[in-house]
Amino acid sequence: MKWYPIPKWIPFKRGITLWWPWRREPRIYLPKSRTSDPGRLERTLDHEAVHCIQWRLLGRVRFAWRYLTSQKHRLELEAEAFAASVRWWPIGTLLKLGPGLLGRVPPIHYYAHALSKGYRLKYGVSECREAIQRYL
Repeated sequence: MKWYPIPKWIPFKRGITLWWPWRREPRIYLPKSRTSDPGRLERTLDHEAVHCIQWRLLGRVRFAWRYLTSQKHRLELEAEAFAASVRWWPIGTLLKLGPGLLGRVPPIHYYAHALSKGYRLKYGVSECREAIQRYL
């Protein structure tokens, strides 16, 4: 899957999928921090690829409207994308978390925490975990 370096004017530290009006396809933009580790790159591309599919299925306007105006819809759109990351969680990521956490931090909890804290949602970790589990 093709991706592009994230422009400096986009204030995101993670990847982002954008569909410009003059382009036929959405584009995935990633910061360098997401591309140096192959496992992290793979998970981020899987996540953003789900957003590309969502753009196509819902259409540009409906996807953008739901994502930007509804916390419930944003939770569902992100949960579906995070489920793709959970399915491809490599053991190397668990090892990087430290030997003390190995086996105690399942990937679904890791992503539920990221979704709960990093997407300006009013939902807690348990609600985000349940949303991700619906797509597994």
